[in-house]
Amino acid sequence: MWIENIQIKNFGKFQDKTIEFSPGLNILYGENESGKTTVHTFLLGMLFGMEKARGRSKEDIYKTYEPWNSASFYSGSMVMQIDGKRFGLERNFYHKEKTARLQNLADKEELSVEFGDLQMLLGGMTKENYLNTYCIRQAGFMADDSLADALESYMADVSNSGGGSVQIAAAKAELQKKKKEAEREKKQLEQLREERIQKLSMEAELLKKDIIFHKNSELAEVIKRQEAEKKRQQEEAQKEKDRIRQNRRKKVCYLLVALCIFLLGIGFLNMGKVWQLAGAVCIALGGIGILLLKPFERKIETASTKQIFLQEELAEGFAQIKEQWKDKENRCYNIEEEIFELSHQTAEEIALNEDIKAYEMAMDVMERIAGNIYEEISDELHEAVSKNLSQITHGKYDSIILDDKLHLYIWENNRKIPINQLSRGTLEQAYLAIRLAVGGILMKEEPMPVLLDEIFGMYDDKRLSDTLQWLAKYPGQLILFSCQKRELDILERYAIPYHRIVLD
Repeated sequence: MWIENIQIKNFGKFQDKTIEFSPGLNILYGENESGKTTVHTFLLGMLFGMEKARGRSKEDIYKTYEPWNSASFYSGSMVMQIDGKRFGLERNFYHKEKTARLQNLADKEELSVEFGDLQMLLGGMTKENYLNTYCIRQAGFMADDSLADALESYMADVSNSGGGSVQIAAAKAELQKKKKEAEREKKQLEQLREERIQKLSMEAELLKKDIIFHKNSELAEVIKRQEAEKKRQQEEAQKEKDRIRQNRRKKVCYLLVALCIFLLGIGFLNMGKVWQLAGAVCIALGGIGILLLKPFERKIETASTKQIFLQEELAEGFAQIKEQWKDKENRCYNIEEEIFELSHQTAEEIALNEDIKAYEMAMDVMERIAGNIYEEISDELHEAVSKNLSQITHGKYDSIILDDKLHLYIWENNRKIPINQLSRGTLEQAYLAIRLAVGGILMKEEPMPVLLDEIFGMYDDKRLSDTLQWLAKYPGQLILFSCQKRELDILERYAIPYHRIVLD
């Protein structure tokens, strides 16, 4: 596959910018701030799309290259050849109206980016794998030992992943990170549940003590009130008896007096007419006296009913106390039920447990599969890297190996040299040789365009000359971004064919 041209309609600083490329080596030259990185990012965006970062990400590529003149017209197009066929790709990057159109330019057949037609044309290459193989940036920012460690790690990742993904270590790290997050969340839920149990246990204990205390104190109070009431009732009963006895005595006296007066009246009636009036009066007074004795009986009977009312009131008060006890006992029972439920894991905790087990299983499976694939991919990988390194160094280093402990070595004159003992220049050549070898393994049929972004900054002239002559033989398309004229001078000196693109 190779890119014929790109049309940058609105992207970063560029507007209506067209750039033509050739199938082989392309040098995109420009001074700093001329837009080389913008073109580089546009190529990646056209091939793999571009997403707007969420939140306040510090590395929001979408925001960085948003058009300067109009954010809503964020688009461009590309013409590329794949297996001898020309395809046109158009993209609108604007996040609110994001679209992608892919067309076979020969027969005008419309293909679908959304349903994977573009990725199929790219040989299944993902953006992740592209960034770790064909998209090569300067390694000069790394210290020598850091670059050596990075090369060992990179070779180990590729060997263990079988070329399907060159980020197996990153994938395992991501799984480990998710596992720790799940463990942390589970621990937080367990702590909250334990705190709730402790709080409820304290409340239940206080309720039990409160019930016992109030039962005892209130029961004692009830008994005390009952004793007092009983004593009072006995006293009142005795008073009632005394009053009744006294009233009876009075009644008897009044009755005797009334009878005497009544009999005296009868006697007066029998003494003749003169005494008849007096007799009638006496009879009337005696009868009235007898009748007046009945209200005393009623008053005595009414006073005795007070005892019934007091007993009813006492019974009602005791019933209220018992109701309060019952409420507290019910609350205590409910708390104990809730504590029992909280003593078991929640559904969320069980789900987190399953997630943790799944992460552990995934990491275990990844390790086991990686071990099996290592034998299949390692020979092919070491052969490809060794071939590249031998050609780029003119046979000085003819082999590279990764041992069982994942340490990287280079062979020179039948001598095994640890990679961290090599010169800076050799390390960077190995870096380039490994990346292109891995890209070749991933793309069995047709290689992708190689983007070389200022990778020769630390090369001396001899090493740069050897590397450019080796790259000139590369079967696919190379696009070298540079702000140096050294590459142009060497290419002219050795008459190496290339296509020059200059950014003003």
